[in-house]
Amino acid sequence: MRRRRWPLLIVGLILLTLLVGNFDSLRSDLYAARRAGQVQAAQFAAGGDQVRANSHFVLYYPRRDGNYASLVLAAAEKAYGKVTGDLGYSPPGKLTIVMYPTQAALAAAVGGLPDETVVGLYWEGIIRIPYPGTWIPAAWPESVRAAYFFQNGPMAHELTHLVLDYRTDGNYPSWFTEGLAQYEDKKITGYVWTSPRDNEKPYSYAQLDGSFYSLPDQALAYHQALSLVERLARLRGQAGLRSLIARLAVGTRFPAAVQQVYGLTPERLASP
Repeated sequence: MRRRRWPLLIVGLILLTLLVGNFDSLRSDLYAARRAGQVQAAQFAAGGDQVRANSHFVLYYPRRDGNYASLVLAAAEKAYGKVTGDLGYSPPGKLTIVMYPTQAALAAAVGGLPDETVVGLYWEGIIRIPYPGTWIPAAWPESVRAAYFFQNGPMAHELTHLVLDYRTDGNYPSWFTEGLAQYEDKKITGYVWTSPRDNEKPYSYAQLDGSFYSLPDQALAYHQALSLVERLARLRGQAGLRSLIARLAVGTRFPAAVQQVYGLTPERLASP
């Protein structure tokens, strides 16, 4: 029996409709799968190191650098409830922290660091830190070192990156994750990396949204990112931020999510 052939144009339109309809879900699944693979690879690479764990984290650290292991886990656990409560999401399972013996080792693992002041970063599903003894004097009493590490260390900041990333599978602009991480860090520890300066010319929203990490004045870019998140918080509080993140989590693009929650375009949000 001879069968009627569908015109190629109609077949193409049907396939395109199916693809677009499932694109966000497919992108999210692929992103999560890649991230899980990177976590497993990092855990395998650290397999010869020591391992400690608590309720929500597992820490891999060099055998000779165990003095700070308990301090790092305690700081992470202290930040965990605050960050997950504020963002309205707790990632499944234990979260991975990898401690490297030096900043150079950390840089080698992630393909380079922006500068020598980095004391931690979130990268591909993992919180990564150099050995805290490289920047906290060992002569300090343990209680002082613990308090200093929590206030000046990376845990609240990097955990915010991690929770947002796991919640949304990467569906956020770079300026937003950096602004949100600074916002949570400021709330939880009081730490502020950069402050406004006189006569500084702000970047446009297009610049912030385009190549955030390539902007020449990173201190200014980070300050603006924090200011934008603080503006969102003033408009609708923590509940508004959680609602925005929930929309990002179901695949809504950031401009549409901001419009839905705040009734603003990102450009209007960023205008003086």
